[in-house]
Amino acid sequence: MGEIERAAPIGARRSAVAGRGAAGRPERGDGTLHPTVRRKEAALARTTRRPLVPLATAGLVVLLSGGCALVDPEREDSNFAQPADGNEVEITQALRAENLLVVTPEEGEPGRLSGALVNDTDEDVVFTLTVGDEQLEIDVPGEGTVLLGIDDPARVDAVPAAPGATAEIMLSAGVGGTVTTRVPVLDETLPQYEDYAP
Repeated sequence: MGEIERAAPIGARRSAVAGRGAAGRPERGDGTLHPTVRRKEAALARTTRRPLVPLATAGLVVLLSGGCALVDPEREDSNFAQPADGNEVEITQALRAENLLVVTPEEGEPGRLSGALVNDTDEDVVFTLTVGDEQLEIDVPGEGTVLLGIDDPARVDAVPAAPGATAEIMLSAGVGGTVTTRVPVLDETLPQYEDYAP
């Protein structure tokens, strides 16, 4: 009676069809990965890489925004977009003073006016500024501007207010009438007004 051929164990048959590779992954008899394994590994790879996209994008945004701050010349200019220290005084739409103030070390001491007298008319105009008991007359050409303390010395012998307070000034020009206003009084310890010391 011939020998009875015994069926191989179930586990052995599976091993013959799908062995284990060096990495412990199921392989087919020809040494290639089983299709199911390939699909699972591809899905895992996509899941692993997906979070890198928003992280990389966020990093790029931070880098670009930081780079703008580093090279933006306007941010390095300490005077950029700073509010004016003085007042604007409008006599008419075409005749006005801009950023008008007084610089002096102490009340009763000499000082200088700072600001700009603007003449948008076609004719030369004489601006008159009265500070305390003193009166200054300054010629401003048509379509021109005079910078007080630069184009004209605009000196006052005795400023009637101390730094930190305000001083009354009367301003007139041509036939525009007279405007009375109060302007800030500052001292020359501020860097932008060092050259305005009387």
